[in-house]
Amino acid sequence: MPFKDDRADGLYALLYDTLIRHGHRPGLHLTGDQLGRGRAWLNAAGFGALGHSIDDAARLYVQAGGSLASDPALREELRRLDEMLAV
Repeated sequence: MPFKDDRADGLYALLYDTLIRHGHRPGLHLTGDQLGRGRAWLNAAGFGALGHSIDDAARLYVQAGGSLASDPALREELRRLDEMLAV
């Protein structure tokens, strides 16, 4: 699977805005190998998620954040985002 840089749209942009609004500074680290496979590590608010793409990492972060976020307001907002994604 080629590594796609989709930072400008979709779930990542929504998650980024949500984290900034709650006072967190998200970190995004991209890696790839010579075969074109990539990974994205997204971290903020004391935990992170590793995915095959930026969107995948954002989705995993939202799923984990409903339980792991230390900020109760952020945790609740991530739960709502996760419910929206499940539909």
